[in-house]
Amino acid sequence: MGGKLNDIRETSSNAIQIIRDLKNPEVHESLNRVKDIAATVKEIVESFKDPSMVKNIENFRLTLESIEKISTKIDSLRSDTQNSGIMDEISSTIKACRLALDTLNNEGSTKDLVTESKNLISEISSMVLEIKHLLRTIGGNTDGNSNIAGIVDNVKDIRNYAKSVREDL
Repeated sequence: MGGKLNDIRETSSNAIQIIRDLKNPEVHESLNRVKDIAATVKEIVESFKDPSMVKNIENFRLTLESIEKISTKIDSLRSDTQNSGIMDEISSTIKACRLALDTLNNEGSTKDLVTESKNLISEISSMVLEIKHLLRTIGGNTDGNSNIAGIVDNVKDIRNYAKSVREDL
């Protein structure tokens, strides 16, 4: 029985201490801050239930998924470009241009320049066709992907320019 009395005395002593602490202004201030935080959290939770917020969150999720898909396609395009040898062709095309300019400067031969230019334009045209083919295989329909559609447009512009230069020569 003495143990129960001690427990009751200790519990009542603890309760009295808690009541004294509740009178302390610092405790009131802390409790008011907790109350304000709880109210703010409640407002935030309620705002997440608003239909426009739900739609915004869904749009954000869809945007992130689209960015992830584009990133994957760009990585695939980069890898395919490296594996396809297009960079080697571009490098050889640049070397052919330099050779043509060196030949013109050293020998002054316009006929050689015209021949080298035609060869260069042919290489550019074939490279453009390979890039277009690569973009089609990677991107499929480019209408939904503005990055790939932009690359295809740039490739078309390069090809058209190369054709006009060939016609001029």
